Amino acid sequence: MYICYVAITAGTEWLLEDEDWYALEAEGWKVAWAGTSADVKLPLDERGLPQFGPHQPNHLDYWTTVDEQGRRRHFGALARRAYYRSHTIEEALASFRRATGRDPKADLITCAHAMFPPHQFMRWTDTHEFVDCWEL
Repeated sequence: MYICYVAITAGTEWLLEDEDWYALEAEGWKVAWAGTSADVKLPLDERGLPQFGPHQPNHLDYWTTVDEQGRRRHFGALARRAYYRSHTIEEALASFRRATGRDPKADLITCAHAMFPPHQFMRWTDTHEFVDCWEL
């Protein structure tokens, strides 16, 4: 099983900063950088995580820019999703906290005005079947 983390904008800004995405990657998360997408038609990679397919032009490209360092950004964010090999959402949450220093529950209180919860953690089987979701 694997966990898919989805960052959701809190009104007009992202809660995760650039360094948070790099910290998640260092903690073992596979970050889907802006301009990439997980391809559920492909088998899982050697770590048991979704593979990224080539960028397919779509309507979201309108909001994707390239910064001064040549990094693609979606609405200013380096990424919106990351994947972690785990059987439990709790284990993924602990890894997320270690990497970012953020407490998703505290972020929920901070972003009470937002239309959507700022963090979403979804559990998937190795055959890409949805199991459950923990939204904060």
